[in-house]
Formats: sequence, structure tokens, C-alpha cells
Amino acid sequence: MRFCGHLIGLLALVLFLLPGLTAQEEKKEKDKAAEKKEAKKDEEKKDPEKPEKPEKPEPEKKPAEEKFVYGTKVGPVKLLKVEEGEMDIEVQVPDPAKLLALQQWSAQQMYNIAQQKNPQQYAQQMANYQIQLAQKQANETTSPKTVSVKAAEGMKVRLMFPPLQFDDQGNIKRYTAKQLAALRGKSKWPGYYPGETDMLKAGQVVDVYISKASMPAPVKTKGPRKKGDLEAEVAAAPNKPEAVLIVVIQEAYPK
Repeated sequence: MRFCGHLIGLLALVLFLLPGLTAQEEKKEKDKAAEKKEAKKDEEKKDPEKPEKPEKPEPEKKPAEEKFVYGTKVGPVKLLKVEEGEMDIEVQVPDPAKLLALQQWSAQQMYNIAQQKNPQQYAQQMANYQIQLAQKQANETTSPKTVSVKAAEGMKVRLMFPPLQFDDQGNIKRYTAKQLAALRGKSKWPGYYPGETDMLKAGQVVDVYISKASMPAPVKTKGPRKKGDLEAEVAAAPNKPEAVLIVVIQEAYPK
């Protein structure tokens, strides 16, 4: 009888728990169905896969033109000697004796003109004096002086004319207009054509651009600078000035 009582109690317990287990199973099934439904909605919301666009080839970048830091321009001057890394140039510097002679000449001319009583002759003499004075100031106030300069690191050479080329027979080749345009390029540096340091030789007329860092501070003067003042500063530099650029203006012609 005791055994039957235990069996009946166990059956009663199973019957009591069975509805709860069934409800839990049903809830799990509903949760799984809801998750599948949400996942399906998310997939529907997503944009369809777009075909990948072909990558455009990157444009070829041209090397940037090296920026030129302008120095102090001296020239036109004559190249007297060219050695590896150094050059001698002939500059015109103010000559005190010539300046004094010009002042004396000018004073004498003005005295003579002041003695003229005829207005027409006075005007003519004054006009002639102005012309002669300008010529003398340009040509009779300086004397040549040799100055040594050294090539700065990366010094460039430019030409005002295309470099000479020769054929197998030694004749000068003629450039076509297209070749000249390609040779000139679009550089904004002074000088039309690129050159090399081995193109420099004694007797050429050149413009020399001196690095400002290698020059002493300019002396402040009242009034406009006179012809040869800049050349005098270059000649008086305590150390050899450094040339950052040389532009060949005229070739050396045999005498």
C-alpha cells in the first residue's frame, strides 16, 4: 500500500509540472520563430550588392620644378677663368679718380653754359651737356676688377641660346621649332635653355646670381645707388661669394 501511495504521488507531481514544461517549450519555439522573422526583415532592408567600380588609374605626377631662390644679380660680366668649383669674373667698380674727374668736368660745363646769353644757344648747350653727362656716367666712372666666386651647392647653369650640337661630319645641327620648344620647357628660371657647368668657359658674358646668405648686409646710402655699387659690394665681400645660378648671355668668340 505504501508503494502505491508513492506512485500516486509521483504521477500527481508529473501531471502538475507537465503544463509548465509544455508552456516553456512553446515559448522557446515562438522566440526562435520571432528571431528568424527579424533576421529576414533585416536582410530585406539591406541594399542589394552593388558591383564594384573599376579603379581609375592615378594620373602620372610630373616632377615639380625646383623653386629658385633669387640671389643678387651681378652682370652682365665677363668670365675670366673657370676652374672646378670656382670662377673669376670681371666686374666694374666705382673709380674715385674717375668720379672726381667727372665732377670737375660737370662743374666746368655748367659754368660755361651759365655764361651763355643767347636763350637758344643756352638751351642747345644744356641739351648737349645732359647727353654727354649720361654717356660719361655710364662709361667713365668705373674700372674693371677681378672677383673670385665659388659655385654654391647645386648651382645651375642656364643659356640664352640653344646649346650647340654637331653631326658626324662636325657640322652644326639645326634645331626644329618643336625641338626648341621641348628643350626650353616651361621653366620660369632666368635663361631660356638648361645648361651644364662644363659649358662655362673664359670669355663668355654672363649674369651671375649671388647667394644673399654669402653677401654682407648692404650699406645704406642716401639717394639712388650708383653704377657699380653692387659690384663693389661683391668685390668687398670678406669671403668668396657663392653663385647659385649663372646665365650665359654671350658666347666666347675667338679673337
